[in-house]
Amino acid sequence: MSDNPEQAITIEEAEVILKCWRNLVQTESKGFHHPSMKAISDPFGAALSALKKFHVPAATDGASESVGGGRDFSSKPSQTQQRESEVKLMEFEQQTWDLYQLGGPLDHTRLLEECQVRAQRGDREAKRRLEVLGTFHDTRRQIRANRWELPPNHLMWKDLPEITPDPRVQATLGPHLWALLIGNDNYPQSPLKGSVNDSLAWKSYLIKFLGVPESQITHIQDADRKTMVTALYDLRDNGEIKEAIPSKTMSVTGLDQLKRCALLTVVFIME
Repeated sequence: MSDNPEQAITIEEAEVILKCWRNLVQTESKGFHHPSMKAISDPFGAALSALKKFHVPAATDGASESVGGGRDFSSKPSQTQQRESEVKLMEFEQQTWDLYQLGGPLDHTRLLEECQVRAQRGDREAKRRLEVLGTFHDTRRQIRANRWELPPNHLMWKDLPEITPDPRVQATLGPHLWALLIGNDNYPQSPLKGSVNDSLAWKSYLIKFLGVPESQITHIQDADRKTMVTALYDLRDNGEIKEAIPSKTMSVTGLDQLKRCALLTVVFIME
């Protein structure tokens, strides 16, 4: 708990702060809303008329004039209020963690689970804490998604541990999988840089991790339409792909029904 009990945030205060914070967040996410406009018979004339009436408003409500004469809303009070409210909710979360004496660094998931367990036992205070903290984290998650932001402590692909190929998968799955990999970089108008490398990475994965024989992988790079279509038909007509094997089949638009195999992979690598 906090060293000073008088500074502890009560549940009632947290509920009010949460409501205020969500209102600020929702207002920000709406941005500048422009109502729909009716069709104008003379849009050019209307634009000239609007320019004549245009004037730079005075910098008020916490907004400052920008160099170009417009208004700079980067320092508007709502952003400060939003951040202060978010900090208080984080403090409330830490206080709840300390109150339940869970120990160790704050774990959001564990705390929500503890609140849920206590709420199921009839603890009304825990239920209210669960509602506040659950809504808080759901809203933050949605904000990050809207801004294309990664969550904190997100594990990047380069930090993932090495995975050892499973011999059982290599022995059972690999021999029954055929793959067609097509990676095109050399486009006349807008050449790419990574498609061929990606297709080679797929090939390496199929061979090293899934145990697919290299003879059952067709890899093509910088192929034209005729080459790609021919490769698809060659895969369809491959006599080694047995009809009798139970299958999950990937359909390919524009081709006759493909013969079935355990897994059929057709990958077009594009950026």
